[in-house]
Amino acid sequence: MIKKFSENFKTPEQRIFFEALYNRQNDAYYSAFADFEGGAFIQRVFGAWHISAENIDETALFLKMHRAREITGDEKTVSGIAEFFGGMPKSFPLLKYQGDSVQEQSGKDGAPEIKIASTIEEHKSVYSLLRDTETFDMPEFEEYYTARRSIEKLGAGETVFVEENGVAVCTASIVCESRAEAILGSVATAKEHRGKGLAGAAVLYLAKKLSENGKNVYIACYNPAAVRVYKRVGFVDFGEKFCYNV
Repeated sequence: MIKKFSENFKTPEQRIFFEALYNRQNDAYYSAFADFEGGAFIQRVFGAWHISAENIDETALFLKMHRAREITGDEKTVSGIAEFFGGMPKSFPLLKYQGDSVQEQSGKDGAPEIKIASTIEEHKSVYSLLRDTETFDMPEFEEYYTARRSIEKLGAGETVFVEENGVAVCTASIVCESRAEAILGSVATAKEHRGKGLAGAAVLYLAKKLSENGKNVYIACYNPAAVRVYKRVGFVDFGEKFCYNV
């Protein structure tokens, strides 16, 4: 039943989260509810819930009880849950890294230095940047840092950043990862440093590293400017990510 159910996953997120659940990995970062016989798979990362379900009404009640605020998944599931709550889902472009025509930028004059966040001070600097630029509510730093460190200890979920005068001004992360796939996200650039190619460089660094390890790499785009940035560094159209904010 597990194999049969996993084949029904429509999105890379669902496949990655299913593997994390099935292998009992990343327990500190991912909390999950799964009813394979009933055809429901619900994965929570902070306040975001990634879902595939057959019984929409029961799943929507479950989400209401747990005060879910952001729901993503395949079109059928998210549209059904949005209808239950009386709203409309949104869709965003999902891109996949191709990279064949992209030339390596590292080593070129003027290319930003990409650093890997490893110390608590570096993670605090990245967290402050995300908190100041993200449109959604960030968790407290302790929860954020515990989550990041938990998945990093498993060899996944790397966070990179560009700094100026000891302060992170651009960042990108591997937000979820399995043996075959990875999704990038948490991309942010300080307002005064935008337009310098920093976000593209950070995303490219992670995408190339993952691709060289044989993984398919995806990223969701929430604004048109981001689509252009990611396509310039080797991403191509792949599909759509469906989202509903309760």
